[in-house]
Amino acid sequence: MVIVTYKCGMPREEEFRIIREKYPQYEAGFQSLSNFALYDFNIYWIALLSGTTIGSFYAGALFGYTTFTMLNILMELRKMSSSSNFKKQKKALSSLIAQLITTLLAIVPIAILALSLLIEFDYAQDNRALVSFVNQYNESDIWLGLNCTGLSKNSCEWDDQTTDMSYSNFAIDVTKKCDYIYNNNCYFLYEQQVPFAMADIECQQGGYKFSSVHSYLENRFIASNYMVEMSIWLGGVAANGGLIVWSDGSQEDYGYSTLKYGNGSCVSMITHYDHTGGEWITRNCSDYLPFLCKRPVCSEIGGC
Repeated sequence: MVIVTYKCGMPREEEFRIIREKYPQYEAGFQSLSNFALYDFNIYWIALLSGTTIGSFYAGALFGYTTFTMLNILMELRKMSSSSNFKKQKKALSSLIAQLITTLLAIVPIAILALSLLIEFDYAQDNRALVSFVNQYNESDIWLGLNCTGLSKNSCEWDDQTTDMSYSNFAIDVTKKCDYIYNNNCYFLYEQQVPFAMADIECQQGGYKFSSVHSYLENRFIASNYMVEMSIWLGGVAANGGLIVWSDGSQEDYGYSTLKYGNGSCVSMITHYDHTGGEWITRNCSDYLPFLCKRPVCSEIGGC
């Protein structure tokens, strides 16, 4: 496999021919690059695929022929042997067939691996070409025309209305510790109960910020997804006059009109099993509560 990967390169003239055919609008950009590489689906990949296919058919034919021959031998033995001897022969033959099946199954992972590499090769080549082109502009982040509404690839859709996600190259830890996603923000509830100040520290150590809330819809989203009969810390402190100061430094652009004042100034949210939660109430900052953390879906602090 390593040799095949090494041998799938192509001359520079062939690389530019492919660029002119598939990416004519980017040809000038590629011309200015001093170091890039495209890879071709060439004779080495064809040889690998052909060998795997022929080997699979050969193994299947050998298994069928061997099994058929063994069964014929068993039928002949049944005519020639006593009942007790036939049972012994039948048991031995069954053991041989089981060993043959086990041997053939060992080939399956290799065949699947080769096939998956061939399927992803063309997509990976496109991805590599795009990266090579963007590198000339010294950009570290660019937008793709892909929108995902959840944590699964099945929730993603390209701007051209296709949902083909047979190839993806998501970073491994994009969705690390992420309960829900709303408006490009990841929410994660720490269930251990700590005071308000400790909750702020825990969020930061986990790569998050103490959750702020900036709209009615965001508030309803949180309340409807965390259907637990309890109170949770939000990252806000109610100052004089009803002003809420968020610990993440964001401005107060959604003043919760039904904020209730308890025996403290730190803001908590009440959640319920029946989706009717979402009320805010101030509590003593030394109270022990679970707490909600928040971060952008893709940010440096979140490890994306």
